[in-house]
Amino acid sequence: MEMAETRLTIRRASMLFDNVPSFDHLAKKKHAEALAQHRAWEDLLARQPEGLLHNAVSPPHACGLPRQTLAFLIAKDCTRSGTEFDDLMRIIKMLSGTASLPARLVQPATSSKATVVNLLALDDETLWRLYVDIPEQCRPKEKPKVHRPLVGAALKTKKRRIRFDGTIIMPKRPAPAPAPEPAPVFDNVCWVCCDLCEKWRRIPGKQEDLPDRWACIDHPDNITCDTPEEEMEVDEKWDGETHGREGELCEEASTEEGDSQVDDSELWGEEDDDKES
Repeated sequence: MEMAETRLTIRRASMLFDNVPSFDHLAKKKHAEALAQHRAWEDLLARQPEGLLHNAVSPPHACGLPRQTLAFLIAKDCTRSGTEFDDLMRIIKMLSGTASLPARLVQPATSSKATVVNLLALDDETLWRLYVDIPEQCRPKEKPKVHRPLVGAALKTKKRRIRFDGTIIMPKRPAPAPAPEPAPVFDNVCWVCCDLCEKWRRIPGKQEDLPDRWACIDHPDNITCDTPEEEMEVDEKWDGETHGREGELCEEASTEEGDSQVDDSELWGEEDDDKES
């Protein structure tokens, strides 16, 4: 955009706005580069919605007063409302509280016989008061749209988004958690002692199905000899051959004990028979 397009011309008045900051703090060889950056910033402001700019200059000003944006908005309002040059100067004197104007505020008339006004020559307080003097209805504020990630039900209603370059963004769905492996259920369980570490292990199956030599590496849970030895449960008993609960084993044990009991009289009777014979 050329310089003529960045300057705002007021109808019915011979006045132009050319808001340029002072470059006195820079070396002369850097003035041209600084001016080019300033013009690029003006072009960017001209392409932004006015409501977003009004919202951007609203206090608090954490990074300092946005002087260039304020000067741009004031010049735009003067262009829209058709403010006369004399009226603008009178308002600036009233807001600044002084009868004199800054030296860089008004520049000599150009070839188009229009007086050039540089609002960036004003101090921060006067520039802010001049902006606030704009009627509130002429300062519409528009908050920028915030693109928040879609969550929950919004993912179902809107399944894709599009970037500025036209690329489609598909929503990232979280990967389903793997289902836990079901714990093995053993109908028959027996105890076996490792031939290497001599630790007792509980394994599924029957004892008669075990090999002659057995080690921890043969366990179905892929344990090693470093795994701590298992302990029997409170109601669990083992007679060396079978495995079961306390109630079942007690019945079997009582039956076996009853069968093995022999009457003492029978034993003594046999001895008496031997003596008589």
